[in-house]
Amino acid sequence: MPVALRALDRGGILSIAGIHLSDVPPLTYERELFYEKEVRGVTSNTQEDGRSS
Repeated sequence: MPVALRALDRGGILSIAGIHLSDVPPLTYERELFYEKEVRGVTSNTQEDGRSS
């Protein structure tokens, strides 16, 4: 996650989807979060999940 945040341009959005939870690694505010960067969590569903809803 920190590597991806450093690669974002000003105002970039990092979307994260996963199947398991883990601790968020330590972030350096200036290197990873300055310049209006955004982190979003997204859900990942299968086609079957959509049909059963």
